[in-house]
Amino acid sequence: MVTNNKAGYFKLPKDIYIAGDFGRVNPIALEINGKKHRLGDWWYYDSGNKHKAAHCLLYFPRIPAGATSIKYVEPNFISWTDINIENPNTTTQSEWTENAL
Repeated sequence: MVTNNKAGYFKLPKDIYIAGDFGRVNPIALEINGKKHRLGDWWYYDSGNKHKAAHCLLYFPRIPAGATSIKYVEPNFISWTDINIENPNTTTQSEWTENAL
C-alpha cells in the first residue's frame, strides 16, 4: 500500500516581476526553505509541515543606481506599488575599473 503524506501545495506564477523607471525585471531565482525551485512549478509540503511557514526568497537582478521606488507584481494574486527602497548610489555606472582608468 502506498500512502501519500502530502498535506498541500502552492505554486508561484512564472510571471512575477518588479518594475520601476528602469523597466520590468523578472526574478532570477526562487528559494523555498533553502532549496532552489523554478517559478511556475508546484511546491508540495508534507503533512508534518502543515502549520509551519515556508520561507520563500525571490532573487532579482541588481536594480540600477538611482532607483528609489519599485512595484512588485504577482499577476492574479498580489500587487504592491510605491515600495520605497534604499538605493543611495546615484552615480553613473560604467565598466571602467580604477586600474583601467
